[in-house]
Amino acid sequence: MSGDSRSSGPSGRRPRWRWTQRIYAGLLAFVAATAIMRVWWGRYAEAELQGVIDGIRARGEPLEWHEFAGPPVAPDQDATPLYREAWRSLQALDREFDGTLLGPRGLLSDLLTYPQFRHQRAADLRRIVQRSQPIVMLCRQARDRPACTWGCTFTDHEAEQYPRMLRLCVPLTRLLCLNAVARSEEARHGDAIECLRDALRLADAAYAYPASIPSMTARRLEGIITVSVEQTAPRLGVGPAPAASREQFRQLIAALLDETARRRGRVRASQEHRTNAYLMVRSARQKTQAERTQDGLPGRLGAFILQPMIALDVARVLRMQSAHVAYAGGSNKDDSRDAFRKHWPRGIPEDPDRWEDSMGSVGRVAYALSRLLVHDFGDVHVLDRRILGGRRMAATALATRLYQLDHGTRPETLGDLVPGYLAQLPRDPEAEGDPIRYLPVAEEPRLYCVNDNETDDGGMYWHADAQPGAEKHYSPAAPDLAFFLDGMRPRASRSEPEPVEHDRRGPPRFEFLMPTTRSSTATSTAPTAPR
Repeated sequence: MSGDSRSSGPSGRRPRWRWTQRIYAGLLAFVAATAIMRVWWGRYAEAELQGVIDGIRARGEPLEWHEFAGPPVAPDQDATPLYREAWRSLQALDREFDGTLLGPRGLLSDLLTYPQFRHQRAADLRRIVQRSQPIVMLCRQARDRPACTWGCTFTDHEAEQYPRMLRLCVPLTRLLCLNAVARSEEARHGDAIECLRDALRLADAAYAYPASIPSMTARRLEGIITVSVEQTAPRLGVGPAPAASREQFRQLIAALLDETARRRGRVRASQEHRTNAYLMVRSARQKTQAERTQDGLPGRLGAFILQPMIALDVARVLRMQSAHVAYAGGSNKDDSRDAFRKHWPRGIPEDPDRWEDSMGSVGRVAYALSRLLVHDFGDVHVLDRRILGGRRMAATALATRLYQLDHGTRPETLGDLVPGYLAQLPRDPEAEGDPIRYLPVAEEPRLYCVNDNETDDGGMYWHADAQPGAEKHYSPAAPDLAFFLDGMRPRASRSEPEPVEHDRRGPPRFEFLMPTTRSSTATSTAPTAPR
């Protein structure tokens, strides 16, 4: 018995020890393999991120805020001081009118929007036009200056400048357009055209600021200008002063068709959006060693493991944002789509709303930054094309008016405008292969572009006084985008809304009782939409 126990003791422990060695060896091998894979994964992720960054810089695109700065601008070449002085003068004029001029429902907006109200308040209109001439002259001088920096040094993001820019640009544009409309009603057509050119220069200056909000502001200014051209074009005449000259017509048409500033502004706004995302993520990744020490061992271990995943997601964010930059730089819709798909990461749906359906729980973690920082800009692109279509139709309407002054009637087709009045027919932004459409003998003669559904609905349009929900503005079922050659957009009700004056000491200063009557006939004017 004792002999058996002595012989079995060492031999019994030896197998267990061998298994223990194997387990330890397996664990060590697993740890070593994991460490090697982590090192390889980290280097691969950083190489991917650096490759994306190098690609952006190789294209000469900015990725740091200071890289948006251009060459120094001499003070006498910068329009910023003139616009700021014009803004201060406009504030003083607003005080003369007891604070009723500015704001979305102030006198400037209502006088510009409602012709009947403009005639009712003719005395106020004359006073505004007379007292605003120094402001108009400041904007005229600013138009002759080639640059507008808005006082930005590009040393920091300077987001606090956005509200000042919004306050400055929109009221000044309304004032310039109101002067244009008033001058056209006084048969001072040359002055009207010059005021519209001043407003277009201000919109181009808004595009010069590389940020999304100023770019959206510039689109708003273009919309105000387009509506003003729609009101003034039917009254414009050619001849000796105070009528407009043919050269003034051509200069305004050329300014409307010059899309250089707006395209550059769209690109720089997309680049700024990408820069914001990159700088925010880089700041989060570049935590100091002291901050990491405070996280403790679990935090440091988790950061060590997840860092490659974060780097790959940052590279993915930059690729997606670069796709939007490429889209903004396209010369037409098809080119923009091709450029977008060239930069968009493969295997990922282009619509962020579909990401949740295409990824599991692991994918939601791996795409955490992409889901947070990348958004669907489809509505922004649609709005931009609608505004661009308005500019092109405004230029075409002016050429049509000039043809009418020369021949006594409008052209039978837009082809008659080439080459005497237009170098080529402006294209429909939603259907780049087709020119703008023309309905010269309709009840309301008009130009029109198709909506984002790319379907020609025969010139159907929204009435000016209907107010459907905002979601209908971009609905595929929405009608075409129309520009009326006889002036203001028709209303569902034939009477204009009556203004109700409120206390001038505070908003709301003027409210309009908007009629809810809609057209009951199923004609080309059946759809209704907001002003």
